[in-house]
Amino acid sequence: MGTIPPHHFETQDGTRVVLRSASLDDAPALVDCCKAIWLTSEFFVTQADEFDLTEKRARKWIRKHRDSSGSLMLLAEVDNTLVGLLNFQCGGRRRVSHQGTFSIAVHAEFQGMGIGSVMLQTLVDWGLSNPTIEKLSLSVFATNCRAIKLYRRFGFVEEGRRIKDVKLGPGRYVDDIVMARFVCQDDN
Repeated sequence: MGTIPPHHFETQDGTRVVLRSASLDDAPALVDCCKAIWLTSEFFVTQADEFDLTEKRARKWIRKHRDSSGSLMLLAEVDNTLVGLLNFQCGGRRRVSHQGTFSIAVHAEFQGMGIGSVMLQTLVDWGLSNPTIEKLSLSVFATNCRAIKLYRRFGFVEEGRRIKDVKLGPGRYVDDIVMARFVCQDDN
């Protein structure tokens, strides 16, 4: 697992945040954090009745990131409570091992405070320092304007759009936008 040393920072309103790599001991808190985020956001594919992350699965998820040099799982904590996460995983085959995808999520009560920006900057810095990683990719609902603005600010560009990729309900769809940023020296 790619790891980072714990990073302490304060948001503009004085909230103290710790950004750190995940450990197996985080499994119970990770389940609670994910549940709180996924069940209150309109920007995830998983719906409330489909949420099935257990402590056992969370440990497996953390272990998978821990055991791979092309993986990174970051957790954001406020007052010893997880409020955000970022997970990055490189492709599993040699031809795609230079690139990977990530997702990022911050609890609604802590959005707009810069936590997502610090997590994303940490991922970009980690990618720049990792000699095997050349490209960071993500997908985002076209309606998630705040996230798209954040990704663009960090140099991510739209690579494609999957039309009506997510069905929100009868006759209601949203496009899924694929975005990426190169982090290799020659940016190719």
